[in-house]
Amino acid sequence: MLNLNQVRVFKAVCDELNITAAARLLRISQPAVSKQLAELEQALGTPLVDRLPRGVRLTSAGELLESHARRIFQAEADAEASLHSHLGLQRGRLSVGASTTVGSYLVPGVFGDFHKQHPEVALELEIDNTQTIQEALRAGALDV
Repeated sequence: MLNLNQVRVFKAVCDELNITAAARLLRISQPAVSKQLAELEQALGTPLVDRLPRGVRLTSAGELLESHARRIFQAEADAEASLHSHLGLQRGRLSVGASTTVGSYLVPGVFGDFHKQHPEVALELEIDNTQTIQEALRAGALDV
């Protein structure tokens, strides 16, 4: 079974083609990188890099794992960006209800400012009497 921490270390070695540079990138010691790489190679039963006097060269198994590692960590980055976008109100939908006076005079200015800061959020406004807006909010038809 792959240890993702070891695969992350391996990917840094691939990025730098140098164990010492990978250690600097990861902010860990060079012996720690060497140990993680060796343990991954042992677990897989094959060398992933050829150690050279000045750096490393990927073996065919290393090239194969590098391809998978890049996809794994790109998927991780994509998931993180998606969640950040969702939680940061950079995308999505916001449904707002307001009474007639507030909805007609106050909300348009607020919506304009909000849209400038969050252009990818779709804004929906329902204007009605207070009781109808409260019922829609309790029913979950409105966010705010």
